[in-house]
Amino acid sequence: MTMLRATIVVFTFGAIALFGANRAHTQTVSLQAELLKDRSALKTTVHGIADEMPADKYGFRPTQAQQTFGERTVHIAIVNVALLSTLGGTPIPQPAIDPKATTKDAALKALDDSFDYGMALLK
Repeated sequence: MTMLRATIVVFTFGAIALFGANRAHTQTVSLQAELLKDRSALKTTVHGIADEMPADKYGFRPTQAQQTFGERTVHIAIVNVALLSTLGGTPIPQPAIDPKATTKDAALKALDDSFDYGMALLK
C-alpha cells in the first residue's frame, strides 16, 4: 500500500508541475502577444497624430518655454528607445535618432524606427 501511495503522490506532483509549467508558458506567450498588440496600436495612434500635423506646423510652439511639435515628436521617439533598451534580452542595435532633426519626415521616421525597435525587442 505504501508503494501505491508513493506512486500516486509522485504522479500527482509530476502532473501539477507539468501542467503548471505549461500554464506559465501560456501566460508568458499571452503576455508577449498582448504587449505586441498594444505596441502596434500605440504606434498606429502616435504615428497617425504626427502624420496629421501639416509639415509647415512642425515648428509650432505653444509657448516659448515649450518644445515645438517636431521636437516633442522626436523626443517621444528618443524616450521610447531609451525606455525599451532597459528591457534587456537579445541585443538589438538601437536606431540612430537625431534630436535636432525635427522636420515632419525626420520625426515620422524617428517614431517608426523607435516603435520597430520596440517590436523587435518584444519578439
